[in-house]
Amino acid sequence: MAGLVPFTQHEAFDPETAHAMAAVFEASWSLLKDTGHIASAPPKVDATREMLAKSIMEAAKRGVRDPNIFHQEALVSLAKARLLKQAWAASVGSIGRSGMRAQFLDRCPHSSSAATLPNHR
Repeated sequence: MAGLVPFTQHEAFDPETAHAMAAVFEASWSLLKDTGHIASAPPKVDATREMLAKSIMEAAKRGVRDPNIFHQEALVSLAKARLLKQAWAASVGSIGRSGMRAQFLDRCPHSSSAATLPNHR
C-alpha cells in the first residue's frame, strides 16, 4: 500500500499521521531528557522510549490525530506507570517480601507449598 508507513507488523498509518506521531515522540522524549526526568535515566531509556511509542500508537489506533493529545497521552501513560510502580513498592514495603510471597501462595490455586516458588533475594 503506497503512502502508508508501517509501525508494527499489523498496523499502518498515513504519512501525515506517521509524521505527527514521530514528531510527538521526539518532542516527548526531548522534554523528559531536558527536564532530567527520572524516566530518561540510562537504565530506563529503552523502556521509557518504548512506552512513549506504544502510547502514541495506541492513541493513533483509536483515531487520535491531534499532536497535543498524542503528547498528553504519552506523558500520562508514563505518569500512570510510575504511580503503579510506587504503589507496588509501597505495598511490598508494608508487608515485606516474605509476606508478599505468603500472600501469593495463599491466593495461587496451583501451589500447595512454599517450595513451588524460588526464594529470590
